[in-house]
Amino acid sequence: HSFWARVVNDRSSHNQHKSINPPINQSFNHTMSKRQHNPDGEVLTAEQKRARKKVVDEFAFKLLELQMEGEERSQTYGHAKELVQEAQSQHPWITRVGLYNRIAYIKRQGLSLEEARDVLVPDPVSQITNDAIRQYSTSAITEPNPFEAKRARLLMSTNVRTLKTAIFYGSAKAVTPPWGGDTRIGDRVYNWVTRTLSEREAQLGGETIIHDVTIFDPLIIFGRGGALSEFSGAEMRSPTFMMREMPPRAQELATKIAEADCYIIISPEYNHVVPPALSSLMGHFGGSLYKCKPSGIVTYSIGPWGGMRAAMSISTMCHELGCLPVSAMCGIPTVADILKIDGTPVNRNNRMLKQLPNMLEQLEWMAVAMKNQRDTVGTF
Repeated sequence: HSFWARVVNDRSSHNQHKSINPPINQSFNHTMSKRQHNPDGEVLTAEQKRARKKVVDEFAFKLLELQMEGEERSQTYGHAKELVQEAQSQHPWITRVGLYNRIAYIKRQGLSLEEARDVLVPDPVSQITNDAIRQYSTSAITEPNPFEAKRARLLMSTNVRTLKTAIFYGSAKAVTPPWGGDTRIGDRVYNWVTRTLSEREAQLGGETIIHDVTIFDPLIIFGRGGALSEFSGAEMRSPTFMMREMPPRAQELATKIAEADCYIIISPEYNHVVPPALSSLMGHFGGSLYKCKPSGIVTYSIGPWGGMRAAMSISTMCHELGCLPVSAMCGIPTVADILKIDGTPVNRNNRMLKQLPNMLEQLEWMAVAMKNQRDTVGTF
C-alpha cells in the first residue's frame, strides 16, 4: 500500500484524474481492467468494454510511436506527458498505468512498430492481423502478470534508461545425445539470463536501467528460411560486409545489431574454443556495427570448468569486432545441477549465480558511458 501511496503523492500535481489505489494482493491486469472499464462501479456491456479498449489502444500506439521515433528522452517524455493528459481529458476513465501496460506488452513481445500497429490499431480489412489481435486480447488482458505492473509503473518515471541489449546464443545443437538429456542444455542458461534481464532494474547515476532484449539464435538464423541461411549459410559463403547490398532479412538483422547498446554472448565451448555457429553468426557482420559498445560473456559446460576456455577465445573475437568485453565474466559449470530446464535456479543461494549480476553491473556502466559518448561525439 505504501508504494502506491508514494506513486500517487509524487504525481498529484500532474494527474487531473486520480485513481483509487489498488490492493497489492490483486493481480495487476484484473485491477487495471476493473479501473478502466468500471471506474465508478458501473456495469458495462461487452460492446462498451471493447469500445473503451479500442480507445486505450489508439492512445497507446501514439505513445509507442513517440518512444520509437528516436527523439531525445526529455522531448519524448514531454510529448508523452501531453498525450496522456489529452487522453485523460477526453476520457477520464483512462489511467496512465493502463496505457503503459499496453506498451509494456508490445515491447515484451519484441514487435516492430508496424507489427504493433497491427495489434493496437489494426486495419479491419486486413486478414494478417487477426492472429495478433487474438493473441493480444487473450495475453495482454486476461493473463495476470504482476511483473508487468511493476514495469508499467516504472515506465512512467522520467529517470528510466532503456538499454537495447542483444543476446547471441552460441550453440546450434539440435540433436539429443543417445544417452538422453537435453537437446540443447544451453537453453537452461539462455532462459536464466533472459529472465534475469527482464526483471532487472539497476540503479546507476540516478537512473533506473532496464533492458530491451533482442535474441539472435543460430538455430533460427541459419535454419530453413533464416536471415542468413539462403544466401550464405553457417559456413559464411557471403560475409555481409563484402556485399554491395544485403537481402532484406539480412539487412534487418544488421540493423538490429547496429542499434544495440550492448551485447551478451551466451556460449558453450567446443574443443576449448568458440563454437562455429557463434563465430559465423557474429563474423557475418563487420566491426562497424559492433564498435564503441561493451559486451558481456556468459559460458557454460556440463563439466566443472564452466566453458572458461571458450570465454578466452570469445573475448579475443569481441575485441577484434570492437565490442569490448567487460572484465567480469560468468561461467556456469555442471549446468543441470545449477539450473532447471526453464532456467530457474535449483538453489538460489548457489554462489555461481552471483557472477551474472556482477557482470551486468559492469556491462550497464560501460553501456551507458559509451552511449553517452556516441551521442556526444559519434564513433571513431
